[in-house]
Formats: sequence, C-alpha cells, structure tokens
Amino acid sequence: MLLLDGPNASIGPSGNSQLALASTGPAPPVGPGSPGLLALINGAALSTDGDFANGGDIRLDAAGGSGGSTLTIRGALNNSGTLILGGIESDISSSSVTAASLNNTGVISLLGFLPGATLAIGSSAPLTWIGGLYLISNSLLEFTEGSISAIGAGGTIQLTGLNERVAVAGDHSGNTALTALAENAD
Repeated sequence: MLLLDGPNASIGPSGNSQLALASTGPAPPVGPGSPGLLALINGAALSTDGDFANGGDIRLDAAGGSGGSTLTIRGALNNSGTLILGGIESDISSSSVTAASLNNTGVISLLGFLPGATLAIGSSAPLTWIGGLYLISNSLLEFTEGSISAIGAGGTIQLTGLNERVAVAGDHSGNTALTALAENAD
C-alpha cells in the first residue's frame, strides 16, 4: 500500500521527497491475497515516466478529504484492476488522472459530484469498450479524438446523474466520444 496525503507529499529522486504512510481513516485490508493499493488524497500528486500497469486499486480522493489529487502517467495506463477518482466527500477540488493511452479490462469509476473528476487520455477512443466504466455527476472521460462504436462482451458504460461525459477534447458539450456507438455485445 502506498498512500500520499496532501499537496506536499511526493515520491521521487529529489532530496526533499517525502513518503506519507499514515492514514486518517481506517486502513484497507492488507496482506497476502489483498490487491495492491495506490491512494492519493488531499491534493497529492504523482507522476510516472512510462507505462503503468494497475492490477490492484488506484484511488484518488476516494476516501474524502479536500480533493485535488493528480496522477500523471506519461505512458499507457494498463488497467485490469480498479481505478476510482473522486468521491462524495471530496468537495473542494477536482481529482484527475492523465495518461498517454488507455488499455482497460478492469473497472473505472469517476465520481465527480461537486468539484469533478477527470480521466484525460492522450489518444483516440477505443472502437470497442471493454471493462467497466461508471461516471457519476460532473465527471469526464476525455479522449483526443474518435468515438467508441461498441460495448464489448462483459463491458459496461453507465452514466448516472448530471454532467457526466465521455467526450473528445475540445468538445465537452455532451457525450461526443459516444456518437458512433452502434453495438452492445451479446
């Protein structure tokens, strides 16, 4: 488990790097058989230089706090686990993840509520969506271009609440990255 708490929490090569391993809330279960957990809360920021494989849990501000945490992945986000951005208690600043591309077979939940939650992908939308996607109130999954044309077997796209969007960069007026959706697999 790695927990970064607050805007001054960081991990990296500089001499002033800090690693926070304390939590103000109950700790999730850890030990053999538990998935790995990367949690950023209260404005914490983490940046990676290459691809990032998530087979466990990534949570940005999902446990409450002031929000505003960011995760920047300069390569592909390969998600076969769970990615949760935002939460009902993160009510001051929006949470965001940015990645060069996305390969998803896991579950992505964007819980925007008042401040918002954004997953910005620097590549085209996949033609077929695989895995789970849950957007709730004021959340955005953004691709540079394209549109999802099919939901693959076992895939889910669920939009709940107000102002949730799967959109193309520069046009967040609606679900502009779903305009070509024509198939929901058996």
